[in-house]
Amino acid sequence: MLQTVAQHDASIPELTRSFFNTVLSVAATGLFAWAVFSVVHDLHGFLSRETAERLWVGPGLSLALLPYLYIVDRYSAWELARFRRCFRPVRTCQASTSRPR
Repeated sequence: MLQTVAQHDASIPELTRSFFNTVLSVAATGLFAWAVFSVVHDLHGFLSRETAERLWVGPGLSLALLPYLYIVDRYSAWELARFRRCFRPVRTCQASTSRPR
């Protein structure tokens, strides 16, 4: 968050911006190195069924939720269109200037 604020705020000095970039880069590199080391150190544990279930439950449920969100979006658009039709201005026909006989 601090990096985003530092990027878009002109009052923050360049040294502070580069400091936030460096801290974020070091933290991300450290986490990535720790993850790679953990996988290499215990490859059999990483390739287990339990780990696969933990890693894929979140993305699997997210993908399963997409059709539901699409249906809710379509239904909401339909309801909004139906609601707007109720309050559409009524068009009146122009009366002719001549009277029928």
